[in-house]
Order: sequence, then C-alpha cells, then structure tokens
Amino acid sequence: MSKAKPKGLLARLQAGETVICAEGYLFEFERRGYLKAGGFVPEVVIEHPELVEGLHREFVHAGSDVVLAFTYYAHREKMRIIGREADLERINRTALRLARKVADDTGTLMAGNICNTNIYDQTDPSWEERAHAMFKEQLEWIMEEGGCDFIVAETFFAYAEAKLALECVRKYAKGVPVVVSFNLKHEEDVKPKLASKTGLIPYNCVNDPPSFHPGVPVVVSFNLKRGSDLIDGVLIQEALRRVAEAGADVVGLNCGRGPATTLPVLEEAVKNGIKTPLAFVPVPYRTDDENPNFMTLKDVDDKGKVAFPLDLDPWLCSRSQIAAFSRRAHDIGVRYIGLCCGNASHFTRAMAEALGRQPPASRYTADMSKHAYYGTDPTLINFNTQEVCKNKF
Repeated sequence: MSKAKPKGLLARLQAGETVICAEGYLFEFERRGYLKAGGFVPEVVIEHPELVEGLHREFVHAGSDVVLAFTYYAHREKMRIIGREADLERINRTALRLARKVADDTGTLMAGNICNTNIYDQTDPSWEERAHAMFKEQLEWIMEEGGCDFIVAETFFAYAEAKLALECVRKYAKGVPVVVSFNLKHEEDVKPKLASKTGLIPYNCVNDPPSFHPGVPVVVSFNLKRGSDLIDGVLIQEALRRVAEAGADVVGLNCGRGPATTLPVLEEAVKNGIKTPLAFVPVPYRTDDENPNFMTLKDVDDKGKVAFPLDLDPWLCSRSQIAAFSRRAHDIGVRYIGLCCGNASHFTRAMAEALGRQPPASRYTADMSKHAYYGTDPTLINFNTQEVCKNKF
C-alpha cells in the first residue's frame, strides 16, 4: 500500500529542513557487475529492473529522502554510442516507473533526471538544437509517466548547457521544481576544442591577445584558476547566480569534485549572499588542490596512470570523513545534500546520521561495545579485551 504523499521539496527547504538525495547509481552498478565502465550507460534498467528497484530501496533504507530515477546517461547520445538508440524510450519509461513505485511505497520524494548531453561544442552552434531535442523528449516522458516531485538537471560543464536545460524544464515540465548543478573541470580541460573547418583561432587572454591574429575570427580561451570556472568561460559563482535568477529552485555542484574541493565553492557562494538553496552532491573521493576533480587522481601504484574509473578505491573517503563534511555543509546553510559517483548506502547512512537522523539502516550501525576484543561489555572475556587486544594485535 502506498504511503501518504510526502512534503514537497520546496516546502521542506523553506522550513529549513535538509533533503538527502542519494545518487551514484552508475558506479555502484559497475562495481556490482551490471554496468560497463567507459560508456556508463544504465542498461541495467531494462536488463535487470529488479536490481534497480532494489538499490532504490536500499538508498531509502539508508536515509535518502529522494528516489532519483536512474535516467542519468539514458539520453539519445549515450544510447547511440552503444548502438541501443531503439531502446531509448523504453529505458527512460522503465526507470521512471521503478522510481515512482519505490517512492510511493516508501513515502519518499521522486525526482526525474536530465544531465549533460556530451554534445556541447562551443564552435558548433548546432549542438543547442540537438541538446534541446534530447532534453525535450526526456522531460516529456517524465510528464507522461505521471510527473515527479522535482527534477534534477545535473553535471553541466558549461553554463550554456545548464541554462538550456533549465529553459527546457520550464517549458516541458511546467510547475515542477528543479535542481541545477554544475561539474567543475580541471584547468587543462577548459580550453574549447576547435573544429578545423571553422577557421577560428583560439587565444589565451593573458599571453596571446587577439591583435596577434588581425582579421581572423577568434574564440576566447580564458586563462582560468584551476577548476574555478566552466568550460565556456563563465565563472562558477556567476553561473550559480545566473541560474538562480533564471528560476532554478536549488543550485550547486555535483560529481567531479570530492567534498574537500566542493565545499569551498559553496562557502564562497554563501559569502556572496546567494539566497537560493544550495546543493552539495560531491563524489566520495579525497580530492585536493592538486587534483580537485577525481578524474585526474593518480593510481597509487603507478603515478603515471590516471586512477579513473577502475582504480579509485584507495582514494575513497572514510565514513567519518563523509559525516564530517555533511555536518560542515549543514553548518554553512546547505540544505540539499547527497553523494554522486562512488556513493554506496553506507555513505548515505553516514550522512543521515551526521545530521542527527536514525534511518532504518541505523538499526545496524556499529556497536563496538560488543566486539570480542575492542568491546567494553562487562560480560566479555577479560583475556580477550585486555591481554589479546593490548598485546597481540
């Protein structure tokens, strides 16, 4: 039997409540052997829908307030590249039905999802029309399948693509709240790729002024601080402000950066006086100033090799670190939190408990007082807790 309809996203945020939205389905199903790294297409939705439903339930059990439909990378470009474009509508509708079923059963919010299209090209204006069509069809399927409580539009490397996504949500999913979040890239990735047929010559704003190429059209390639801007040259703080003013209900960052390199950006947004609720949805990896994005972290056994995506495990945060970052985000006023690629239910539980909650999974939170060697229960054997533990480990 379905539970009563939950309080909506905006009502919760306006009341000062924190909303936890568990993400990370791509990486989790890759780890479990049901999704191929590289393409990262959620074929598991139509090949093993029962597993997707199970992970939805697992995240709710761990403390997620939201069931996010697993349509990330279930768009036309991704389905094309693996030769399954004919399954595009089926995979989207199936994912939406699974999410709706679990949300209704558990009394949680259900969110639709659109994301980066991977066709943004600063030198080819046709990307916009194609991206518009991709957003349109996914949004129309969301509405045809009964709608959702809100839409997550995420992982945008370019402000222009995020702006387009927001415009499409407002047009094709009228009245539905929307979360818009960006993914900041590494310094070396921000220069636009140029198609030779355009005849355009890029220049570096500092070292290569346009006067060096008189009479030739130019594309500006900003000399940016590492990871502080988007690939179309828009400063991240400006991008957050613009999408907020354009009507996004929540703005922030997701994916790419770990907690340590995501929070400073949001702290700056708070200092800048942004009033729109902020989203903190990092990856659970220990990124730093040298490698602010997890896609540049190095293999711990081979520093010349990038660890992404299969050898990132040594870079995972601990549960205590996730809990600490969750409290820190809450302390600066962030009220929409979650974890992206690399998340698992134990991390979601750590977030929930850090905020003072006791989700169903908290029944199984560690109680080391009962441990045979580290325990403090007076009924334990002293030889184990005192002699073995102290002298033998």
